[in-house]
Amino acid sequence: AILVGGGVGIAPLAILQDALGAAATTVLLGFRDAPRTQGAALLTGARIASDDGSRGHHGLVTELLLAELERDAHAVVYSCGPAGMLEGVRAICAEREVPAQLALEAGMACGFGACFGCVVGKRGGGYLRVCVDGPVFDAAELAHVDEHAGAPA
Repeated sequence: AILVGGGVGIAPLAILQDALGAAATTVLLGFRDAPRTQGAALLTGARIASDDGSRGHHGLVTELLLAELERDAHAVVYSCGPAGMLEGVRAICAEREVPAQLALEAGMACGFGACFGCVVGKRGGGYLRVCVDGPVFDAAELAHVDEHAGAPA
């Protein structure tokens, strides 16, 4: 399994890595800069990308994902982080037909699906509600991942 995280989205991946076992996971984490990478210590064997190049790979974590999928085309991807990163992961996995699970963030005004304030576009039309249908989705279900007004990425 490939775990792809960014920012505060790395926290749930630490729990997933514990459940799967560190030996069964490849961990790829993206951060803006070196001072924000301290949380990487929560995960065993994490490879880091930083936007400014101050730690690890200079660039986006999705670049590390592309390289990893070249080595292991049969992987399953689990990802949590900012909307822009999740959209990159979704698009990469869709293009290569790699199964992926994405944990989304959204402002949830009601928390039980009535207000539709946390919707995400569904592939083929319609919407899914993050609060009741998620927050974890099969990436193939999603048309795209946008930043929600209530939860800036």
